[in-house]
Amino acid sequence: MEKIIKNNNLIFTTITPIITEGDNGDITKKYIPKIKGWKDMTHKECLKKADDNDTHFLIKCNNNFIIFDTDTEDEFNKLVEIFKELDLLKDVSTTRSTRGDEYKYKRHFWFSVEDEEFKDMKKHYFDKLEVFIGDNCNIVERRESNLDKIKTLSYEDYQYIKNVFRPEKKIEKPKSENPEDQKLITLLDGLKADRWDNFDSWIRIYWVFVNEKLNLDIFNMYSQKSVLSFCNDLYNFSLSSFT
Repeated sequence: MEKIIKNNNLIFTTITPIITEGDNGDITKKYIPKIKGWKDMTHKECLKKADDNDTHFLIKCNNNFIIFDTDTEDEFNKLVEIFKELDLLKDVSTTRSTRGDEYKYKRHFWFSVEDEEFKDMKKHYFDKLEVFIGDNCNIVERRESNLDKIKTLSYEDYQYIKNVFRPEKKIEKPKSENPEDQKLITLLDGLKADRWDNFDSWIRIYWVFVNEKLNLDIFNMYSQKSVLSFCNDLYNFSLSSFT
């Protein structure tokens, strides 16, 4: 774990797990960063303050890595079958749950990514499968986790995984008697579904609608083609907040 952090200049801090037990007996953990301001430090500065006795790292992720987080047996089994099909399972870099070894299905599957299409991605979900990528994602890992060798995931394989978990959504084609709307619908029909899954691409299309005073109802309908559900509800906010 420390090797991958150092070699990739990942920002991290050691953490203190706070364990609580609810009235129903459920155990929960909350992780408190031990180094104040760790997100704004260089790797070297953070390394100087790390406590060698701590058992967990809180890692600030970036767009060089993508991590699939399985929280249920169904998610785990489904993802493993996909990895087998794509020949990704052998020597895959995976880490165990911080909740304990009895939760064998709770895993992080780490991949490095190089394709340009990953550059602007943010944390998102395939149905309920959590996918970590981007500067705003923080990953908790055991200090002894072995991530010395991480496979590279191609964008093509990422798309395949996404489509198995969330097949491309079909939308009802917008209806309009307005000739300008009809031209717009024809144009949008020609766009690949991926254009609606990438926030940078999606927001650019939105601004074209706003600047050209196009029909935002059509934009709303085509936005539903996205198979992604972003953790910060980027696709679910009120568009009126931008206008």
